[in-house]
Formats: sequence, structure tokens, C-alpha cells
Amino acid sequence: MPVSRALRAAKLLPGAIPAGKTRANSNANADSWVLRGHSMSAEYNVIANFKVYVGDPSKIPEVKTKIESLAKVNNFVEEDVGFGIKILRAFLLFKDDEGGIDQVEEKIRAIEGVSETQLEDVSRV
Repeated sequence: MPVSRALRAAKLLPGAIPAGKTRANSNANADSWVLRGHSMSAEYNVIANFKVYVGDPSKIPEVKTKIESLAKVNNFVEEDVGFGIKILRAFLLFKDDEGGIDQVEEKIRAIEGVSETQLEDVSRV
């Protein structure tokens, strides 16, 4: 059975479990996912995964705070690249009709301490 793009994206998100299921009995083929306490059916239906490169790892908390003021945040994940370099993954929620993903990406890029921003994935949820 083919796996939908939204299902693949949701499986990558920490804390995502099928709606109405628990981790113990989750069905791998379920396409209805709930992400970090947000009901996706009414409020948000698009999730974007941004990879944010922060020049100084000590500024990551400041960058997180500024990103939270720009868009609805589902989750942040910090990843060690090596040699003291960290990447901040920001999973942001949007309404399909907003069309603001590009605007948010530009605003994230403009945050002090951010050296680069990359949009990794966009999926309907």
C-alpha cells in the first residue's frame, strides 16, 4: 500500500502519533495524525520543515523565540552536525490559504545570528 506524503512527514516529527491511537497501538497505515496537541482538521493544514543554520549555537534560544513570534511552531529539534555546529529544525504550521511560507522564510533569514535557512519539506496534514 503506498504511503502518503503527509504520513511520511508526520512519522519524521517527534511526538506525532495517529489520531485516536496511542504509541503502543498505533497503526502505521493511519493517515490521520495529530501533531503536538494541535488539532489539524480546523486550524492548520500545512506543515513546513525549515532547516535553520545558526552561526553561534549559544544564540539558538533567541532564534527560537523570534521564530515563535513569526509563525505557529509545532516543534523544534536541534541537530549536531559536527565540529560544534548545530542545525535548528523548525516545524511550522500554516493554513493552506495563507501563502505565507516564503514570507516567513525571508523573515527567519533576517533574524540576527541566522546564517542560512532552507525549506526542507512542505506537506498537507
